[in-house]
Amino acid sequence: DSIMFIAVDQAQLSLEDLMSLLSRWQANPQHIVAAEYQHSVGIPAIFPKCTFADLLALKGDQGAKAIIQTSDRKKLIVMNNAAFDIDTPADFL
Repeated sequence: DSIMFIAVDQAQLSLEDLMSLLSRWQANPQHIVAAEYQHSVGIPAIFPKCTFADLLALKGDQGAKAIIQTSDRKKLIVMNNAAFDIDTPADFL
């Protein structure tokens, strides 16, 4: 019915963050439910089945942000923990 995308490099995400996302999706199963942070949207996010064709059409390193941004069926959750990701050894430290 849906798919949840989570990046392993978003090390500050908590179980509470993910449960909030899941709870919002359960209340709105036909909507994309995504994190909102630093004036942007992104993962973690839950995409309903009606978006699978759009997700499969993504090419290269293009992410699903454009799908989230252009959807008129989305619910956003402020999730400041999603803003931090580990891209370098310095980030890890």
